[in-house]
Amino acid sequence: MQKHEKTLFLVTSALNVPSKNMEEKLRARLHDTLSTINSINCHFKDCEIWLLESSFKKPMKKYLSMFPKNLKIVDFWSDDKILGFHSKAMKYEAKNKLRYYTPGKEDLDDSFLYLGYVKNRTESYVLSKVFREMDMSKFDRVFKLSGRYCLQPTFDVKPHLTEDAAVFGEKIKSNQGTIKNIDYIYLCYLWSFPIKIKKEITEMIVNVEKEVKDYLKENRIIDMEHSIYNNLRNIKVKELKKLQT
Repeated sequence: MQKHEKTLFLVTSALNVPSKNMEEKLRARLHDTLSTINSINCHFKDCEIWLLESSFKKPMKKYLSMFPKNLKIVDFWSDDKILGFHSKAMKYEAKNKLRYYTPGKEDLDDSFLYLGYVKNRTESYVLSKVFREMDMSKFDRVFKLSGRYCLQPTFDVKPHLTEDAAVFGEKIKSNQGTIKNIDYIYLCYLWSFPIKIKKEITEMIVNVEKEVKDYLKENRIIDMEHSIYNNLRNIKVKELKKLQT
């Protein structure tokens, strides 16, 4: 086991998503999410995990009972805004199908725009609400990990043990042609920060949610990866060459 501080993992998740084979899709996503949770527990003893669950409907109890005792489900499946995002996304896609595509990518699947809308809208909303409303003061360090990603067996927590900086993977050049004012992105499936800068991180997340909404008002989508990079400029960041996920 890794030596560590009192640690919280925020795992963003959507087990139930609209699909032709919904039950089959749910089981597959549940399997992957359980792998995510198990990979955390392999490295962190007595950590706490919050599953930020933004399904459009509540998964059956038999599935929810599979999670370990150190996991708390923070559910949004009765949240009117989450439910509204899905219906608005379908209307948005029908009207703006090609607006987000990069040159030469017009053959992408029709669901691309819908998924981009829902992922960025729901995740930024859920994180903003959790950071603003939930008490994390008993923890020393907070990790954000996207559901269905796993920590590798070789994962090392030591590079994350900073006192005053957020920890992200090394920024990479953006290749999204429709967002010309942001040159780089931070891959945001795994990042962390010490609790002493929670106020600054909360402000960053709130700004990300606002930016995602503002772009949508202009019939454009901005990825959270772009927006997080854009809103971290006033926060000290330590970059890692390898995230080990």
